[in-house]
Amino acid sequence: MSLSEACQLFGYSRQAYYRRQARALDQKQTAEQVVGLVRQIRLRMPRLGTRKLHHLLQGSSGA
Repeated sequence: MSLSEACQLFGYSRQAYYRRQARALDQKQTAEQVVGLVRQIRLRMPRLGTRKLHHLLQGSSGA
């Protein structure tokens, strides 16, 4: 079955399919970055609580 046929069967356009794929990839990359930051912080401060960790991550994200 081709992608076009599968999309038509489920009522989605090919554009919507590819947009969803791109969004999933972006979310995966963001999650990997967060895990990397958490690991770096945990190596330096292994006993840091989750609230303080969250606060540190909020400050490093620029938000």
